[in-house]
Amino acid sequence: MKNSTQCPKCESVDIMQINGLIGQTQTTLNLISISSSEGVAVTRYVCSDCGYSEEWIVGKNLKKLKKKYRK
Repeated sequence: MKNSTQCPKCESVDIMQINGLIGQTQTTLNLISISSSEGVAVTRYVCSDCGYSEEWIVGKNLKKLKKKYRK
């Protein structure tokens, strides 16, 4: 949905983008922990018609995850 701007399940174009924000209690589910004091924001794309969702991590955040978790 991030790239196509269309839901792959129902083909709706009514897509919401929900950005993960570090440091706000209500958005902690939009984070992946790297350490006890650092996290990576996860952006969600949600179809407002059927509820299908995707999560994306991009740019420097993806590099941080590779450094921490890639074996």
